[in-house]
Amino acid sequence: MIDEQAAIEMIDFVLDADCEQAIGREFEGLALGVQRPHAHTFGTLYAVGVLLEMEVRDLNGDLVHAESYGWRPRKVSDENYWIPSRPVGYITPAYYAPVMSGKSYNRDGIDGWYSTVFENHDVFGNARRITEQGTRVRITNRTFLNDTTRWIVHTVKDETIDGIGTVQREFDSRGNLVSEN
Repeated sequence: MIDEQAAIEMIDFVLDADCEQAIGREFEGLALGVQRPHAHTFGTLYAVGVLLEMEVRDLNGDLVHAESYGWRPRKVSDENYWIPSRPVGYITPAYYAPVMSGKSYNRDGIDGWYSTVFENHDVFGNARRITEQGTRVRITNRTFLNDTTRWIVHTVKDETIDGIGTVQREFDSRGNLVSEN
């Protein structure tokens, strides 16, 4: 079995000019590569370049690890944006950023797929509900310390895992963790 963190750190990919495919390279016995980065289609400009699928194969071509990602747009501004294209350009009604809505993975091609769904995002893109499913299901509900005065916007404050318990955190006025129980 391959250490997942080591494999992630080893991935080196280069997108071609059209952003339609990626070229992987071999590293210490693994053939690594991104299979499908997102290419622009009308209405999906926010998703250009996000990772849709990734596969890690051994040198025999056998699947070692596969991942699939889902994305949705998050509006960040009402400013319109001119997109030049041929033969005629168009204007988007607003700026959007990608927010991960789900992730699925398979190890060794035999364990089946495991999935994580990220939902109920706040205005900063934080997923407040995470549902993980494999051989069992785990649902985590989270609240965030969102202090726009100090630009603290991605710090998990409290977490409740259904059937297990709650983790509560207290922070000082600068956003430093003071206590956790």
